[in-house]
Amino acid sequence: VDLPFLHEAAILYNLKTRHVKGKPYTRTGDIVIAVNPYQWMNELYSQERRHLYANALVWEARDEDADPRSSVEPHVYETSSLAYRGLAMEGRDQSVLVSGESGAGKTETVKILMSHLAAVQSGIQSSSFQEAAPASATIGATQHDSHSPIVQRVLD
Repeated sequence: VDLPFLHEAAILYNLKTRHVKGKPYTRTGDIVIAVNPYQWMNELYSQERRHLYANALVWEARDEDADPRSSVEPHVYETSSLAYRGLAMEGRDQSVLVSGESGAGKTETVKILMSHLAAVQSGIQSSSFQEAAPASATIGATQHDSHSPIVQRVLD
C-alpha cells in the first residue's frame, strides 16, 4: 500500500488497517513508516523475506524498471536494500533517518536494518547480479574484510 497523499486521516487509516493485518510497515513516496507491533513477527524477518528484498531491489532490479519497489510490500528491508544499491551499485552516498518517540522501536529498527544491510553486503545474490553489476561492486559484495570498497565507503 502506498500513500499517494500525505494528510493525517489517510496516514492514520492506513497505519491502523495495516497494523490490524500484522503489517507494521507503510510506504509514502521514499518514506517507510513503521508502527511498533510490540512483538517479534518471525515471518516478517525470515531468511526468505531477506532474500526477497535483496533480490527484488538489488540483485535482480534493472535500471529500466520504473520502480522495483512496486513488486514488494513496504518493509525496513526495502530501505536497507535500496541504500545498499545506491551505495554499492550507483556510487551515491546514502543516509537513513530513523525517527520516533521513546519506545517507538527505533533501536530495534536500526538493528534489523543494519543486519539486513550486512547480509546483502555478504553476498545474498543471484547469478543475474554477477552478469549485470560493475566489477567494483562485485568485488565489494564478495569480500568480507575491511579492504572492501563498500566497507571503506561506509567507514569514511
